[in-house]
Amino acid sequence: MTTEERLARLERKNRRLTIALVAMGLAVTLVLTAGVQQSEQVPEAAKARSFILLDADGKPRAALGMTGSGAGLAFFDENGKSPALLGVSNSGVGLRLLDEHGKQRVSLALNKDGPSLNLADENEKLRAGVQVGKAGAGLSLMGENGKPLAVMQVVKEGPSFALIDEGGKPRASLRLTDAGTALGLADENGKPLVAIGVAGNVPALDLTDRYGRLLRHLP
Repeated sequence: MTTEERLARLERKNRRLTIALVAMGLAVTLVLTAGVQQSEQVPEAAKARSFILLDADGKPRAALGMTGSGAGLAFFDENGKSPALLGVSNSGVGLRLLDEHGKQRVSLALNKDGPSLNLADENEKLRAGVQVGKAGAGLSLMGENGKPLAVMQVVKEGPSFALIDEGGKPRASLRLTDAGTALGLADENGKPLVAIGVAGNVPALDLTDRYGRLLRHLP
């Protein structure tokens, strides 16, 4: 699998996880808010569809309830805002952390594909993501547009590191495999121009033009 394919797969996975967590959080919030509005007293029964924890002033500070897809736990601050949401469904477990403005900044998920951690900026743009799956582990760092600019992966074939420009073109890559170490540099169109490799104790250098024609090979 090429670096571009792996980047696209990571980006699609990040989008799916974020959308799933947002949907789960919305469902939990709607159900728990309804429970808060309908119940002003601490329920006496041990069994209920929702449980609400009140502080000394009678304000809801935590709520546990059921959604259409599973169970949800929400925590509330003194202003009634929910900075933390935990949801459990058939597809997995998700945790969302929100800032004082209600923006999602952290999301942690665990599903059949493995665990993932996403970190967002104040505009809810994804800026960092860590994923661990069957193929290996990956770390992605995004720019302000939410697109990956640096990607590190550790897979069966070995570790790799890639730098991507704002246009999504790979500009530099570093790989380590059983065959050796390779460093590649590309132009603004993503065309490889410089390749440096070490196989065993033998170094090599290839210089090509933008049409892929070999200009120099050393040694």
